[in-house]
Amino acid sequence: MPITDMLYGVLFRPVATFGRLAEEKPLARAVGVWSLALVFTALVNAGIFRGQLGSALPFPALTQAASNLMWLYGLMYVLFSLALWFVISAVYTVLGELLFGVANGRGILTCMALAGVPAAFGPAFYLLGEVLSLQSLSWLLMLGVSLWTLVLKILALRETLDIDTARAVVIWILPYLAAALPVILGVIVVIASIGTL
Repeated sequence: MPITDMLYGVLFRPVATFGRLAEEKPLARAVGVWSLALVFTALVNAGIFRGQLGSALPFPALTQAASNLMWLYGLMYVLFSLALWFVISAVYTVLGELLFGVANGRGILTCMALAGVPAAFGPAFYLLGEVLSLQSLSWLLMLGVSLWTLVLKILALRETLDIDTARAVVIWILPYLAAALPVILGVIVVIASIGTL
């Protein structure tokens, strides 16, 4: 599947495209496309941050020093995003195998990479809102992009593992619940210990 077909399909015909990608598993092309989207996002975020930094720091030399480190921010953003994508895809693969007896590691890696591509529009919409002084519209557009990306990830899981939507939602939400559980238990312990003082 050509890259243009992958992008068009993910954006406008995700169910059929994810189904096909789950079978073909063009991982290298998917990672390349997603990496370009991550670099674009890092560049836009660096521009936003640089603009906000200029008005927040009182000394021009400090602003310049921080601006010179934007490349480090971009690099760390891309590397962290790639690492998180790999880990969460591995968790989804294990959950699919354990809960429903279905595993498709390369398919999940491929589809999760492409499902994250629309998220690159979020910072661009924020920047557009800042330039046009339409912050409320940009926040709505960013919320829409976030929800769109969420739906794409659930559809990617559904098509890659060949399960129904409810099971895909369960697999998608379990890692986040597992991550939140220690925090919730910690808050409960702190509240309980304060109540006994």
